[in-house]
Amino acid sequence: MTPEHVDLSVLDRRTTREEAVTVREMARRGAFGEPSAQSVGEGRRTAGLLGIVVGVFLGLICLVTLVVQLVGGSVDRGELVVWLVLTAVLVSPAFLLPLLGRASDLRMWRRCAPLLELARANGAQLEPVSSRPALPGRIFGVGIGRVPTTTERVAWPATEAGPEVETGTRTYVVSSSSSSTTHRHRYVAVRLDAAQGSPRIVFEPGRHDGIRQGYPPLASRSPDGTLYAGSESGDHAQRLFTDDLLGLLADRTGPMAAEVVDGWFLAWTVGDGSPTDQRLWRRQLAIVTTVLAAELAGR
Repeated sequence: MTPEHVDLSVLDRRTTREEAVTVREMARRGAFGEPSAQSVGEGRRTAGLLGIVVGVFLGLICLVTLVVQLVGGSVDRGELVVWLVLTAVLVSPAFLLPLLGRASDLRMWRRCAPLLELARANGAQLEPVSSRPALPGRIFGVGIGRVPTTTERVAWPATEAGPEVETGTRTYVVSSSSSSTTHRHRYVAVRLDAAQGSPRIVFEPGRHDGIRQGYPPLASRSPDGTLYAGSESGDHAQRLFTDDLLGLLADRTGPMAAEVVDGWFLAWTVGDGSPTDQRLWRRQLAIVTTVLAAELAGR
């Protein structure tokens, strides 16, 4: 994979409904693997079930209340009309939520359609829902309360032209006894030269404390970012995290965190990122180019 040769022009085009449906049917038939096939219509089914449960529950409450008042003779014709309208409104989620679920499901395949075209044009593979084992690193760690998924994954296999590279969306939910929070990151990952080894290095955008639980020791700190690396990885950190790379990661329009762990370099958006955002794609490819250049210079 050579980042400078990746054609992103397909991301400029608006996806039609017919194209989204075509990709969805490909997924249903198993073209992208079993997890993608199982995900087809999942949002629609969940929304439909929720709509039925909520609509029926609220409708029954209204009807029971109305029957009780009718038996007691305390409802006139005008009030009866009001009660019937109210019942219809409360039952409406049974019809509206499935429609919203269908629209949400189709939006996913609208995002995947240009990604499929991009993958085909650039020698990559698309997985709408990934089946491969999770990468190492913080956003891929699975612990108590974390329900992770990797979606919209575009991956290039290792070749003579370059190492294994992938980009995708990592989503996980952290739950506690009182609340849950959804985290969503758009990431890029590069397989590093295993012969050099890769002790853990962490970059956080912005200025942070010198000691953070679970992090290596502080290596450097500036208003744009903080680098953590142990003594055994100090040289590698200085060689890999060049000024060019730090500038790409600390971009104020959308800062990214990064990590070197178990032979991989990973960088991800601190907040959400669109999988079809051409500016984010260009930035991710520039990060890959910069990392590969630093690795080559260090050999």
